[in-house]
Amino acid sequence: MASRPDIHFIDTPHARLRARVQVVPGAPAVILMPDAPNTIEHYDPYFALWAGELTVVAVEMPGFGFSWANHPEALTYPGAVDAIAHALRGLDLGAMVVTGPCTLAYVAIGVAAAMPKETLGVVASQATDIPSEREWVRRAIDPEGWLRVPLIGQMAWSQPELRERLAIDGWYRAAAGPSTDIASWRDTARWAHNCGCCNALATQIQTWFGDATPDVPRVDCPGVILFGQGDRTHRGSDPKGLQVYLPRAEVRLLAQAGHFPDLEDQSAFQSAVTDLLKAAK
Repeated sequence: MASRPDIHFIDTPHARLRARVQVVPGAPAVILMPDAPNTIEHYDPYFALWAGELTVVAVEMPGFGFSWANHPEALTYPGAVDAIAHALRGLDLGAMVVTGPCTLAYVAIGVAAAMPKETLGVVASQATDIPSEREWVRRAIDPEGWLRVPLIGQMAWSQPELRERLAIDGWYRAAAGPSTDIASWRDTARWAHNCGCCNALATQIQTWFGDATPDVPRVDCPGVILFGQGDRTHRGSDPKGLQVYLPRAEVRLLAQAGHFPDLEDQSAFQSAVTDLLKAAK
């Protein structure tokens, strides 16, 4: 789906990833990873903001957006990290700040561990430590438990009407901050949905937050943790939980943002990236 300039499809051993790659020769890169139902298209503002200043790469992980898994391994946590790292190595971007919201925070941390020489820092948002995130998934994402049941979850989530109602109409309303205008996000997500994007939520829940949970590495690099306090789904979650994996990260609480700090508070997200780039000089 080449909806924007600079769209690439990158083959990895177990997946084909869709990425948007806007290169500024010699400049550090910012890596963006959309959290479904968001897709690359939701990150248009950052391609405009950093045009001519920074290399900007948005990449969808296997099984989400228009990135396709060719093997079940790609839908596991190690598989997602391996696929993203493989794609980034192939792009040969040099120094980079890796960012990720929600479950993509763990992928960003995994990529930083896999590519320590290239990684200047990590911006992770709206997640906590894995045991607490697992409870959040049970409470906020799958309270009735059907997504966690193999085959049943996949069969139910394969119904387009159900995904549209829950993932687009319901989720933005429940998770975004109270003052966030979600209309354009819904329109973009509905466009992607109607174009046949994938959303392997049931499989992710079962493989990442089932009986076994991801072994997220501890990374000793600079970082910023952004946490939206307007996210009603994360009430009671510890904003400092990700420091288990990013011990050097500074936690920044965003009063008005909800579940999507990188999109809801673009000034705070820009500052986090800029601060890591300045600290690396």
